[in-house]
Amino acid sequence: SGARAGVFVDAESAGIEVGGSRLLPLPGYKGRVDRLPIRSLDVGYEEYRGVELGTDWDLFALMGVAPTSGLDAELSVDAFTDRGAAIGTTFTLAEGLGSGVIDLYGMYDAGGTDQTSAGRLVEVDAGVRGIADAMWQTQLSGNFNLQAQFAAISDETFVSMWRPDAFETRSEYETSLFLNGVSDNSALTALVKYDLNDFISNSYLLASRGYGGDKLPEVSYRRYGDNVFDGVTWTQQWSANAMMLRPTSGTPNSLGVPVGAWGGVIGAAQPIDDAFFAAGYRDDLVSRVDPRPEVSIPLSSDWITVTPFATGQATGYLMDEFAQYTTDAENLRFQAGGGVRSSMRFVRVDDSVQSRLLDLNRLRHIVEPYGTLWAGWDSLDEGALPVYDL
Repeated sequence: SGARAGVFVDAESAGIEVGGSRLLPLPGYKGRVDRLPIRSLDVGYEEYRGVELGTDWDLFALMGVAPTSGLDAELSVDAFTDRGAAIGTTFTLAEGLGSGVIDLYGMYDAGGTDQTSAGRLVEVDAGVRGIADAMWQTQLSGNFNLQAQFAAISDETFVSMWRPDAFETRSEYETSLFLNGVSDNSALTALVKYDLNDFISNSYLLASRGYGGDKLPEVSYRRYGDNVFDGVTWTQQWSANAMMLRPTSGTPNSLGVPVGAWGGVIGAAQPIDDAFFAAGYRDDLVSRVDPRPEVSIPLSSDWITVTPFATGQATGYLMDEFAQYTTDAENLRFQAGGGVRSSMRFVRVDDSVQSRLLDLNRLRHIVEPYGTLWAGWDSLDEGALPVYDL
């Protein structure tokens, strides 16, 4: 019939063979030629993986299912002569399903050597390895947005070895729910964040503090620029949370990270979390309440804006054990500050600029320099408290 016009194929027991030996089995396919399921085929070589064969497939086409609006499913089937076989599926959501990506990838690693992004070599035993990584967000209403993340990783060097770009550039791997509501000049947020992994798989976190933080939960309200008196604006921020520090497990050797990432104070085979606990850090639950008001007086002309401001902040901690971190720690912390923000705006219009090739009709050049002069006071010395906001 006209609906079935075209060329059809029925392929079973497909695979890639080298010298008569099957190296990589591939999914079978039954359907139209004008919708071939294979999307990409990559061949390469890496010293610690051997010959690499990577294939990506349209999962719906393989199943003989019509495409679904707002949903794409890609199947990955890979093989590595020195390490084993891997399979994964990536779901991409859009339109009415919200927006996001669900990435599932697993492999049976025959064992060998992982070369981390730092160039260190880590021996890995044979076994199942992989990652489940998901990000999704949706608009609940005109003012509220919901974001969700999920991350579960098999071991300490999987991301650094098999996802090196993500190790270097991705934001923190976390499992979280974030509700964000914005209306006019105010914002209400709620965050629940918990790390399912005992180790860190992000370069910037390992290179900075070496620990993550859970929020169980964190609620904040912000309101900006209310005109309380003629020419005087009031900004306020309120937050309350329950939080935990999570030093990474493992050693510099097992993570494949040089000891210089911790300033050389942790030995290559020393458990990193033990070193943090010995320094007074704790992974107990701590509660914090943190209000911060600010008063400002914007003064402006056609080309310059000057805004004097004064701010104060009071922070209270509950359920803390900071005495082991430093003898200077206290349950209450007060901060105050003030200064001037300024900005200027210079505009020049050149009517002589004309170009059909570049589609230009006149040229406007805008320069906006700005700066802040500020001074503050803190009731506690620098470093008196651990940093929970990463």
